[in-house]
Amino acid sequence: MPLFDYEQEIFEALQETKHVWIKKATGLGITEFMLRYIAWLCVRDDDKFKGSHMCLVTGPRIDLAITLVERIKGLFSTMRFDTKETVVQLNGVKIEAFPSHHLDAMRGLPNVSFILLDEADFFPLGQQQDARAVSERYIAKSDPYIVMVSTPNAPEGLFDEIEREPDDKCLY
Repeated sequence: MPLFDYEQEIFEALQETKHVWIKKATGLGITEFMLRYIAWLCVRDDDKFKGSHMCLVTGPRIDLAITLVERIKGLFSTMRFDTKETVVQLNGVKIEAFPSHHLDAMRGLPNVSFILLDEADFFPLGQQQDARAVSERYIAKSDPYIVMVSTPNAPEGLFDEIEREPDDKCLY
């Protein structure tokens, strides 16, 4: 598929800022775009992200986390990856997927360079807040990209909360 206009806009936004939230319609391929963007960051420059950790946060089902990692590995079909199902090492960058109910494992990681929260508005409410808090704490520590992507779910959810935040308080 060609690069769509909205994908070009996302790419340009990521060149200008590190904190992006995307409220989207179903079936636009934004998750695939983000996985490819993450892989591109890993391989475009041998030194910029080497030794860093990129985190993929999914809903509470571990199979969703595994699927995202498999999709990244699938981009490099000629390579063999000797990592567990939720991890891929790419050009010295560790990409790891975390289900939203196991974010304790994501706390305290050294040198986090990217966090993707995929379908974040569908995490259970308490996990939405935890995912946001864990992610945003890394801003002071390693200043990672933080990208929240989701189709809208219910009022009072994460994306509704972000929309209601005053511009001067919102990171996204």
